[in-house]
Amino acid sequence: MLKQTSKSLLLLAALLWLPATLPAQENNTTAAVSANPAVSSEAMNAAYALFDTMGLSKNYEAMVDRITQMQLKQQPALEPIKDTMKAFFTKYMGWDSLKEEMAKIYASHFTTQELNEIKAFYETPVGKKTATLMPQLAAEGSKLGEERFKAHLEEFQKMIMDELARQAQTENTKNNP
Repeated sequence: MLKQTSKSLLLLAALLWLPATLPAQENNTTAAVSANPAVSSEAMNAAYALFDTMGLSKNYEAMVDRITQMQLKQQPALEPIKDTMKAFFTKYMGWDSLKEEMAKIYASHFTTQELNEIKAFYETPVGKKTATLMPQLAAEGSKLGEERFKAHLEEFQKMIMDELARQAQTENTKNNP
């Protein structure tokens, strides 16, 4: 049981880490932040004001709760360590741990004026509705993606097995000409 739980925790960590790294690689977000680490304090303050208007701290708290619940739903055996899991997710994925880096990301992609304009949008009724619905829309979109993946899991597994077999064949051909 402990061995299975350890494997599950390692898999969980890998699965949580992978999606978080893909967008940064695809959009070069990490490169943009590190290439411009000295964004202006004015832009940072505008980003913080935008975040407050959007209510991101509450959204991130809710996200940590959803992640914890999703993991418990998938791995009920982890229930005894629920508080530890939530503490970990809060420590590394909670708003307090990400706020400054997120502000740098926003400040590196938007001017102070643009951040103020976005904030102005989120102060309107439709902006407030958007901010309120975004977590729900993201969750629904994520669920849709998960359902699609599950529906085509066998095809995915077959593609992986076929590719591994092809690579093994190529390697055998190289080693045995």
